[in-house]
Amino acid sequence: MLDEFVELASFLPRVAAKVPHKAAMVWRGAVTTYAELDSETSKLASSLEAAGFVRGERIGALMENSLEMVGVWLATLRAGCVFVPFNTALRGEMLGYQLHNSGVRLLFVDSSLLGNLEGVPLEGVRVIVNKVGEGLIGFGVDGDSTHVPVRVERSDPAVVLYTSGTTGSPKGVVLPHYAFINRVMEIERIVHLRGDDVLYNSLPLYHTSGQVMTTLPALLNGLTVVQQERFHASTFWSLAASSGATVSFLLNRMVNILLNTRDRFEKNALRVVMCGGVRKDTLQMFEGVFGVRLLEGFGMTETCGIALYNTLDEDKEGSVGKALPSVEAKLSGGGSEGELMLRPKIPSTMFTGYLGEDPIHWERGEWFNTGDILSVDAEGFYYYVERKKDLIRSRGENISPTTIESAVEGFPGVVECAAVGVPSGLGDEYILVAIKSTMEVKPLELMAYLSQRLPYYMLPRYLLFVDEIPKTPTQKLRREAVRRLGLNGAIDVSELGFHVRRPS
Repeated sequence: MLDEFVELASFLPRVAAKVPHKAAMVWRGAVTTYAELDSETSKLASSLEAAGFVRGERIGALMENSLEMVGVWLATLRAGCVFVPFNTALRGEMLGYQLHNSGVRLLFVDSSLLGNLEGVPLEGVRVIVNKVGEGLIGFGVDGDSTHVPVRVERSDPAVVLYTSGTTGSPKGVVLPHYAFINRVMEIERIVHLRGDDVLYNSLPLYHTSGQVMTTLPALLNGLTVVQQERFHASTFWSLAASSGATVSFLLNRMVNILLNTRDRFEKNALRVVMCGGVRKDTLQMFEGVFGVRLLEGFGMTETCGIALYNTLDEDKEGSVGKALPSVEAKLSGGGSEGELMLRPKIPSTMFTGYLGEDPIHWERGEWFNTGDILSVDAEGFYYYVERKKDLIRSRGENISPTTIESAVEGFPGVVECAAVGVPSGLGDEYILVAIKSTMEVKPLELMAYLSQRLPYYMLPRYLLFVDEIPKTPTQKLRREAVRRLGLNGAIDVSELGFHVRRPS
């Protein structure tokens, strides 16, 4: 379908010329055609240029999934600029850090998220407010609907996405234009993308999963993408049925939630769902209950979404598939089990480095250490074993424990603490924080304090008060020892009436 010479910045006018009246996107039940999407992104891109934004400049967005979010994203690329979407759960100091680190001069913000900017220094940043469903306020309205996309190189940065490290602050992952084109071609091969497919996205567009797995494969090929504002088990199947969706992507937590709410299932046309982190028995159960094929894989932000994947042609249950044709993979130590290491076989098909740091020199033989332990069989299928890093996987996000610990240690009376993940029963983890204090710490007061400083997905479910935090002789945290303490004696804050929920 897609050829490798298409450009991410200029594909939309070409697609719109071929299928002007076809539905490009369905959102909140409303259809936007390719001609309409092309016209609106053209106006916005020309307005960006008129405002002085040039090729390579970074433009930010604090927006939920919407028609306007897609418009800002595509218009930014069309203007030759770099799209920097921020997690909409961020606020205050954490959001301020990423805004400053990214260097954006323009930030598009949903009106419902303006409260997230309270206390955030905005010197030098112009804020454009979006009223969801109504459009951007005072920007892009008078732009040129025949704007000619800016010419970019394959290696030029297209998107910067922030991801958690195990220590320190989040890092901005720089992804080049061709990485997205290549991954779309890989997904076409994985699911045998067809001309009548309708893709269904319920993942946030500030993650590669929302951009790469469904939205771009649809738009680059002149197909229809159905956008859900966010995943809801109560409406997932009904929207799939009413929209005629045939291809989708789910995180492991979503797969488990859908199984736990199977009474809401509605007959639909889904033929294949890509996924990540799903156990073999869960995968088999999902396919048996819903009659939908699940394809398991492995990827990270740094790999532009995917690196290993099963396909409809080659699928081995329990594995995360083989390395993509554009990816070179090996395990540390040279054996059949070790840390997964990756590098691109084709230039500009993985990240080029972290914002503000030296670029990665793939041509010099450098490898990316994923921090995950995998095994491989004689046929080249990889199997996930465990995480080497200390990252916590909760509510679809990778979380640095040090970020949680810094917040907890700011509460009066807390001397030190250690945050770890414990199984949630939904395929990811709840957060447990072991706390050493010099005075009584009231759990609900601590949770109220943390709620003002951390996004909802970083809030702990369990608090465990201890006399000492396990450490090595050199005073490093022994997180595995903290995990072994288990939940015996831990306080479940939900039983005290504190429930961790995403803000509505």
